[in-house]
Amino acid sequence: MLDEAETLRAAAIAGARDRHAGCGLRAFLVRPPTISGAIWFDTLGHALRHMGIPAVVLDADASDWSTQWRALSPTLLVAPDREAIHARLDAGARDDLASRAGLRLLVHMAPAGFPFDAGGDAADEARLRRAVAGDTADAFLSLYEPEYFDRYAPTLAAAGFRYLALPQACDPFVDGPQPVPRTHAWFMASTFTPDRLAVAYDVLRPVLRNAPGLWVGSGWRFGAPRVQPADLPALFSASRIALAPLVPFLRDRPLEITYRVFAAAACGAFQVTHRTPVTPRFFADDELVQADDDATFAEACAWYLPRPAERQAVARRALRRAWRDHTTFRRVDHLVAFVESLRATPRLS
Repeated sequence: MLDEAETLRAAAIAGARDRHAGCGLRAFLVRPPTISGAIWFDTLGHALRHMGIPAVVLDADASDWSTQWRALSPTLLVAPDREAIHARLDAGARDDLASRAGLRLLVHMAPAGFPFDAGGDAADEARLRRAVAGDTADAFLSLYEPEYFDRYAPTLAAAGFRYLALPQACDPFVDGPQPVPRTHAWFMASTFTPDRLAVAYDVLRPVLRNAPGLWVGSGWRFGAPRVQPADLPALFSASRIALAPLVPFLRDRPLEITYRVFAAAACGAFQVTHRTPVTPRFFADDELVQADDDATFAEACAWYLPRPAERQAVARRALRRAWRDHTTFRRVDHLVAFVESLRATPRLS
């Protein structure tokens, strides 16, 4: 698997080099204020530059924002729909972007009622009014699938705003199997939240009792601290099962399958996760083991743990699928195509 993965990785990197050079895009990306958002934009920025599109990626409070803006002269702004961003984009910056027929592609921030309803608080309503008035955005995007926008941003959808679902992906510059022994029965990477604690308690107790493994992530008061994305390939490679349980709302709603599923697949890891309404869009049943409920999640882990040949066969199929369809280069292709369509039809209303 190591040789095959390296061949796929090298081919992806070589094939993507300067693919979009000369398209006229210069992208100014402002990181969303979450760990997953930072990974999303940092890996996307690296892919953009490799593919021939000048790109800057920075935080909303970066002290060199103005300097970076002037140096890049962006034609595309990709940033969270937050008041702090709009405050930094003063009239001069907006006019500067408009002078180059630049586009504003904003990350739609989930409303206060998410994931249970589309209800928003006062800040959500204020951003909504500004967007509908044409003050802030030309279109929207997020990690979530297209159904998200219709359900959680119906006013924007009705106003004719276009939406790009741009999921996480594997990173060709980081991900891939590593030549290390599989010393852990399982590996789990997760940042603590109350709903993830509930999943750990309800789903993972039988798995953790059955065999020793490695747990990493901040806030848990056990296991190892959070690791950087560059450290994950070795940890995936050192484990027989990569655990990818999902919180209930992701199992029930057509939203996403999470970053670690793509990264683990590209690293040749065998995974067990929960089935979602959107998983078939990304992986087939023989590429990713998908449990229908908590009991079958634990049963799948117990069944596959002593069966290396079966694990290897599933993981190899997932690896091939990840490198074919789910690299950051493919996501950039979708982003460029979406921007080109926006230029042709800015608003559908």
